[in-house]
Amino acid sequence: MSTNPVHSHSQSLSLSDSEESLASTEETPQQVNDFIQKSHPMPPLNSNQQEILRFNPDQLNLNEKRITYLKPNAKQTASEKLEKQTAFAFQQGEILKKIQPGKDLNINFQNLEQPSFSTDRVGIHHTQGHRMDDEDSYFSLPITLNIKEETITAQLHGVCDGHQDEKRAADYVAHYMPTRLSKLLSQSNELNGETITSALSHVIAELDTALQTLQPIAILKNRPAQGGTTLVAALEIGGAIYLPNVGDSRALLVKENTSYQLTEDAKPGDPRFKKGITRIGQKVFQVRGQYRVGGTLAVARDIGLPTVPSEPKITCIRNEKEQDKPDQGKIFFQEGDHLILACDGLWDVVSNEDVATLVRTLSSQHKCPPGTIAAYLVQTAHSSGSRDNITVLALKL
Repeated sequence: MSTNPVHSHSQSLSLSDSEESLASTEETPQQVNDFIQKSHPMPPLNSNQQEILRFNPDQLNLNEKRITYLKPNAKQTASEKLEKQTAFAFQQGEILKKIQPGKDLNINFQNLEQPSFSTDRVGIHHTQGHRMDDEDSYFSLPITLNIKEETITAQLHGVCDGHQDEKRAADYVAHYMPTRLSKLLSQSNELNGETITSALSHVIAELDTALQTLQPIAILKNRPAQGGTTLVAALEIGGAIYLPNVGDSRALLVKENTSYQLTEDAKPGDPRFKKGITRIGQKVFQVRGQYRVGGTLAVARDIGLPTVPSEPKITCIRNEKEQDKPDQGKIFFQEGDHLILACDGLWDVVSNEDVATLVRTLSSQHKCPPGTIAAYLVQTAHSSGSRDNITVLALKL
């Protein structure tokens, strides 16, 4: 891959004098580690992965116009667009049910690892698996918003599946998304579907631009080639959960008697995603039966790479005692339901139906906390032949 400064699909970027100055500054690994530990749980980082975290997006002076969820002169409201996207995600899940039916599963806790991170509500487990490189990252923490002198606490969770760069992009998104989102939402006069979705869209565009600005610095310093990351996240706020998704990681809502896929896998062969790729001048090729952007990249959305768009698909579920109408994008959750966020290391080998069955059995019959559920799903994927890094976040609602 070229070591020249890359070009964004939205605007040209090059290293300014101030950025070259930033690139020449150094902080000790201990300083970087202290910085990370004061924020929120993330996987351990080596010195290469710490390199890019030294650059706060505030230092970059991106001068990027505010990105909004709705296009100018849009004929639909934010709520209508959320429902439409939620319906698309549900429909993709229904298709997968037909080609990936559930099977009989036996619970076996032998050799089950301790989760990477665990609380009463949240459990995360991660394994490098059979891959030579470990490129997944994750986050789960409260974020504080100040809206009109009122302090509001929201919860933000996410899984990032990086590629090609020793997870620099995945760690960058995991580290900076919470603080950037908190800052942007606090600038809103009120919290509603439009302001929340626009903040999520803008933060993702901002991080994408930041990575495309910073990655050439790392390349010039003889680091690995430019890479990117997928993202699936869940923002709990005001009785609703907003789920931005970039790439092919996935979210699944597991209820007592049913389950719903809440995100779409962004694959290059899908016409809904392919048009965005061709719009920025890239081509999709079929390689050994799999569609890939430029013949190499297997995802149609990404944060950090200039070859695919970074625009998220955002869905929403609400905590209301209403009847689900998933084909209309109206899905509700209740206390005791579970939300599973995971990278494709899980979904490539374990179906939605099997994940849902395992979650219900582990939580209801075995009274397992979210951490044990996450660890068990990772173990199931590994024993089912996953050749990828595997990260699972289980959230008890």
